[in-house]
Amino acid sequence: MRKRSMRAVYFVLEHVHRAVAAVLRGLWWVGDGLQARVRVPLKVCLGMVVLFTVACAAALWGVQALVSWMTESAMLDGVPAHTLGRLAGSGLLHQWSVFGGIVAATCLLGVAVVLVRRQWAWWTAVSVAAVFTCWWLWTGLLTRMIPNLLHRADGELYDTTARMDHWLTLGCIWLAASIVPATVAIGLFCNATRKHYSGRAPSRPGWADRLVHTLRTGGKDPRYSSSVNYAFLLFVLVLLGPVLLRSCGMEDPYGLTKGKGEPVVAVQKVQKKKKVKRKEYVVNPWSPYVFKQPELDDIEIIDQLEEVTADTYAAQTGKSGLGTGGPGKGGWPHGMMDGKIRFIRLEYDGGDWDQDMGQDADYNLLVRFHQLTHFKIADNTESLTIDRLRRFPKDRAPPFVFLTGKGEMNLSSIEIKTLRWYCLEEGGCLFIDNGGGTFHNAVTKSLRQIFPGKSLRTIANDDLIFRAPFVFPNGAPPLWHHAGYRAMGVRHNDRWVVFYHPGDLNDAWKAGHSGSPEFAEPAFRLGINVMYYTFNQYHRIHFE
Repeated sequence: MRKRSMRAVYFVLEHVHRAVAAVLRGLWWVGDGLQARVRVPLKVCLGMVVLFTVACAAALWGVQALVSWMTESAMLDGVPAHTLGRLAGSGLLHQWSVFGGIVAATCLLGVAVVLVRRQWAWWTAVSVAAVFTCWWLWTGLLTRMIPNLLHRADGELYDTTARMDHWLTLGCIWLAASIVPATVAIGLFCNATRKHYSGRAPSRPGWADRLVHTLRTGGKDPRYSSSVNYAFLLFVLVLLGPVLLRSCGMEDPYGLTKGKGEPVVAVQKVQKKKKVKRKEYVVNPWSPYVFKQPELDDIEIIDQLEEVTADTYAAQTGKSGLGTGGPGKGGWPHGMMDGKIRFIRLEYDGGDWDQDMGQDADYNLLVRFHQLTHFKIADNTESLTIDRLRRFPKDRAPPFVFLTGKGEMNLSSIEIKTLRWYCLEEGGCLFIDNGGGTFHNAVTKSLRQIFPGKSLRTIANDDLIFRAPFVFPNGAPPLWHHAGYRAMGVRHNDRWVVFYHPGDLNDAWKAGHSGSPEFAEPAFRLGINVMYYTFNQYHRIHFE
């Protein structure tokens, strides 16, 4: 059986190899036909124009584009952006830009010279290509140096993950663009080009002709050449594999906003009322006076006691805690440079998982989150099947996913295992909202399957989830209380892996707020509290 499997694999690889070879032969045939119709001076002139365009664009806009891209993907007010600004103003990038302008000028000179059919014109074109190559190699060196400089400037804000991402992105762009100067160099050193400018053909094929012949036919040892080509292809696939997988089957990483500090939002501060000292009266038990025992409802001291000991919650502007503390606009040190807060709900069979989804409800919460914190948010809400929770990169899964509906919820055994893994091992949290109907029974049944031995329990009013960034002294607002008045959850390792609200938060988020606008702001703030709690818990599990 094993031998048959291997033979089948070899059979498939053989036919793939033949198909690729046929495609390459067709491309070579098309290329030969096109170049046969174009004269040598026009080819060389076109090459010089391409080099001039690349160098001129880089000299004029390269620095600004690089600084803008890396600043937007880094912190706007952080050290990396400041360091990039200094580099752009006076440093390596400025020198590189000036050299690029000189290269563009030499390329423009080459465009005019190559139209002259003289030996010195060919040498001038070769010199121009050599100058461009030196500048291009310097460009490749900068793609590695700049991320290193940023990492050394502030290794916390610009960590090794960000450095590797920029290395990979800039390196791949540079390698792909290197095809342009390489093609121009090969064309200059071909015998046909040298014959056109010198008037006589070289006695034997040069390195450029041998390279083209090897690429086209495989050279003296086609099998060896084919092996080398495939080895190089495998190297490229290993280098670009993560990027290709991310775009073909893998989910985009969920990135919290990168940074540090605490953004300013409207929060609530607990103010204690000062107790008023009252006079005390001592009654002699042997006094002849008779004291009638009053009814409890008539005792004013009880009302006074409640008033004295009650906490007063006053809304004010202050620090929300949405970050790690210290100076800055807020964020998490191990977040992503261009991270946006996303709202993802899960799809399931048997019910209306998409109840009020999108711009009508979920996105309203994201917009309110942005208004209060100024963090970047996604352009729209998303939905995923449960099995795709395993498709996120390591340490970049969503800290929470949203579940709602008003009907049944049928989960397969694989989906149950995936949700258990997501909550207990990956550090995620199920944010569940009861949309009415029979959804409460579906939730309790599913949670018993996902977390055997654990049950829903009431979340206390003084729990952390109700204290930051907004304070809810009486716990979660009940709203429509389809299945009770209190929020519940499932706890594991001192954190909530399930937050379940029985009162239809989703209805309060949507436009119109189901006719109860007074429910909107408490519902938005509770949603932000849950998001904040899950963000901090996920960051603590994976990065602290």
